[in-house]
Amino acid sequence: MGMGIPFFFYYRLVFLLLLFSVCSAEIRSFDIRSDARPIIPFDEFGFTHSGHLQLNVSNILLSDLNPDLDLSKVGFFLCTRDAWLQVVQQLEDSVIACPLQSALINPVFTFNNLHPPNQQSFYTLFALNFADRYTLVFANCLTSTKISMDVTSSMYNLDRNGHRDFLSAGRTILPKLYFFLSLLYFALAGLWIYVLYKKRLTVFRIHFFMLAVVTLKALNLLCEAEDKSYIKRTGSAHGWDVLFYIFSFLKGITLFTLIVLIGTGWSFFEALLARQRKEGLDDRHPPPGRRQRCSGRHR
Repeated sequence: MGMGIPFFFYYRLVFLLLLFSVCSAEIRSFDIRSDARPIIPFDEFGFTHSGHLQLNVSNILLSDLNPDLDLSKVGFFLCTRDAWLQVVQQLEDSVIACPLQSALINPVFTFNNLHPPNQQSFYTLFALNFADRYTLVFANCLTSTKISMDVTSSMYNLDRNGHRDFLSAGRTILPKLYFFLSLLYFALAGLWIYVLYKKRLTVFRIHFFMLAVVTLKALNLLCEAEDKSYIKRTGSAHGWDVLFYIFSFLKGITLFTLIVLIGTGWSFFEALLARQRKEGLDDRHPPPGRRQRCSGRHR
């Protein structure tokens, strides 16, 4: 395969994508159709010493049906960010011609292991012995060969009880953390309601906007806690991610509106206008005692 400058640029671009990617943990499915990219990065995951990768690939179809193709140059592997930088350097120095030939990666499955050669699917379970953050990557080092396939990947760690934990290492505590923070915001909302009740004679609409922001933030954190909890146990959010995005949007809109109202002085002018309106009504309709004093002066 001719590794020209565009390929090296592409490999470094892939590294940048890995650098800014966020560890995800859900069971993911990908549909690859007539793709000729030499490198296709999938999910990144923080594995512990009990980490596992389940990989199920079906409907495999190569655009070149030549039986003499070197299918050992096509396959999946796991790689850390630091190792990928060294792999790119090996490619630039012509030490290797394909990332799958590097000793720095963890090969998961190469297509020369398909039996018989026209096999269109495979399933593999890969166990990792070294804890680190790995990215699942597909390499296609066959020039001008396009590939189509359906990929389902499942990355998880085993907890002390042997149960699967689909959250990346370092993120398993997130469900409890988000739930605790949601309780904290609900408590703040309750405290604010109590303050509004005690000061109900001087409450304005801006204070209810503040209550709405705190309440929506609490609901947002609660949905995030449930989202991460379901992902941790099953690998899927089961719709909680939709509620999380809805409450995030509402909270963002409400907070932005609150900031605009405070920044423009609407809350101050509302209180000032309300006070002036009340004083105007008192002048037009004075209390009975004040009305009698005014009539006595006229006499």
